[in-house]
Amino acid sequence: MAELTIRPIEKLDLYKMDYTFKSEFGRTHADDLHDQSLSNISFMVAWLHDNPVGHALVRWLGPRIEIVRKDYPDCPEIYRLEVLKEFWSQGIATAIIKECENEALKSTTKCAKDFSCLKGQNEFCKIEYCVSDTVYFVKCKEHTYCSYKDKFGGSFYCTCPTRKEIYSKYKL
Repeated sequence: MAELTIRPIEKLDLYKMDYTFKSEFGRTHADDLHDQSLSNISFMVAWLHDNPVGHALVRWLGPRIEIVRKDYPDCPEIYRLEVLKEFWSQGIATAIIKECENEALKSTTKCAKDFSCLKGQNEFCKIEYCVSDTVYFVKCKEHTYCSYKDKFGGSFYCTCPTRKEIYSKYKL
């Protein structure tokens, strides 16, 4: 397969996007571009030979469904993932999702503890155990709200990319 590139949509892309993909839910691609300019979403488009072959949106305002948003208010949501049928089973959807996840990691700027773990203040939660280097169960020093801490049964797990990296590299 030729080189696939994935990037946020730009105004010059609208003609090709409108020609290739039908807009959904009474919205236009221009509406999505506008929301992207307001930092509400990132509209990621996969390109092959200068033509769009797939796309997805990342909503930065939390999940669209209220009951989910109640439990995960700061969690970005990836939605409207679509790949042209003739390009299915070539890893394009997976590549789009990975790029959306990378965008989410780049935008990780909220920390209730002001990134004290990076300042050498050792104010991070203790990792009690780790599952397959992907799920980190923690015992928190404080019982305050943290947007990266989620409840699982009687325990908590951590989704903070900074904390995961510190544990992966230094086992702290």
